[in-house]
Amino acid sequence: MKSQYDVTGDWESLYTAAVLERDRGKFIPKAEAAQAAISERLRQLPSEIEQSREQRTLLEALNNIQVLMAQEADPPRIPV
Repeated sequence: MKSQYDVTGDWESLYTAAVLERDRGKFIPKAEAAQAAISERLRQLPSEIEQSREQRTLLEALNNIQVLMAQEADPPRIPV
């Protein structure tokens, strides 16, 4: 799915925008843009046996976005 957000931009700003977004309608497109930008940056990095600090940071950010997206897809139910 193509996002309206620029995935060639700074992955950190896209990630921050997604994590801070509280509007359900805006969260998913922002999260997808962040996910795409993070994945693209990971592809740009040289493959090394030992992960660099940047690679670990990117993988952690990618995992966080995936967790948030999963929670958004299945929000917790609050008993009434």
